Amino acid sequence: LRGAAQLATEATLEGTRLVEAVHAAVLALLRGHPTGARPQAAGLTGWVYRTVRRIAHVSGWVGTRVLEGSEQVIGPGRPPDSRARHQLLSVLNGVMGDHLVASDSPLARPFSMRSPDGARVDGDARGPAAPDTLVVFVHGLCQSDHAWTRGAGDRSGPVEALAAAVDGVPILARYNSGRPIRVNGRALAEHLDALTAPPDGASRLVLVTHSMGGLVARSAARHARRASAGWPDRVTETIYLGTPHRGAPLERAGAWVEDQLRRTPLTAPLATLATLRSQGIQDLRHGTIGPEECATHPADRDEGATCTPGRVLYGAGTLASGRTTRDVIGDGLVPVSSALASSGASDGATRRLFEGLGHLELVRDPAVAEYLCGWLSEDGPAPALGSAP
Repeated sequence: LRGAAQLATEATLEGTRLVEAVHAAVLALLRGHPTGARPQAAGLTGWVYRTVRRIAHVSGWVGTRVLEGSEQVIGPGRPPDSRARHQLLSVLNGVMGDHLVASDSPLARPFSMRSPDGARVDGDARGPAAPDTLVVFVHGLCQSDHAWTRGAGDRSGPVEALAAAVDGVPILARYNSGRPIRVNGRALAEHLDALTAPPDGASRLVLVTHSMGGLVARSAARHARRASAGWPDRVTETIYLGTPHRGAPLERAGAWVEDQLRRTPLTAPLATLATLRSQGIQDLRHGTIGPEECATHPADRDEGATCTPGRVLYGAGTLASGRTTRDVIGDGLVPVSSALASSGASDGATRRLFEGLGHLELVRDPAVAEYLCGWLSEDGPAPALGSAP
């Protein structure tokens, strides 16, 4: 409730500023000074806008303090651990997660590692029966560890099957996907370092990633290499499902719309709506995993896509049947060429195209799980059955 009240206050304040900026731009245009539009209205109109903001600010402050006081008296609330609540928080964090962190919102989701039943494990997952093999699942944008399950009555989904294929223990990452990819990558690297720390850490790691999760895993490997961490040497297999290694067209379209809105004084205030999307979403524009890649040519990022240690499998979905359209349409969000990270040169990786599957279906479809289990169970490199060039 406190987080919702805080968001409602911020939405009112930002909405009022946006309306006032458009109002001021229209007035400036009518007066013949479109390029000199003020961000705030003047006179009585300006006073009305300022009064609305003051009321919203005071109301939000009072409501937040009352809820904080109630929490001190009755203790923190424990909302039901429902799938719908997790989905709502996942979407909210994905869209504006960096803002939630900056505003110290209780809705911001911290990085954590979970068991399939949802319990936190983090760095203290090791115990008397410490597993030799950990299978780490990393979800995508606007999702959580629940993304790997098929429904409310199924907590395992493909998780248990993939872990059983390598006789390992599944660990699921849960993180704020709206934060920069490099930030989540660093957090994942630290958790994996703790889970593999001697003397009783896991000796083998298998990474299973989906969408943005693949970029987070790439970033984690880069952070670990720079910190001389040992866990990348224990990664024997890495699976990428629908990861936009070469960027996501929808985010590039969003950036184009933002640029167009800024071109005219009347629409410039509306560009603030486009900037509300999180940094995590903006990082998907070119498939970047850190600021050092933002200025490089897309062709130079192939090394970044293949730097993950161990055997690598790139999985892509496609909703189109024709060869000429399947790359453009891809799985509805990520083109086939971006998900397969194919550069024309042989890198020893397995590339598999799953026909008729959308972006979210890649993590839940039984046929995908069956193929992945077979690939993980093989001693040598798996044949790229049905793979696309």
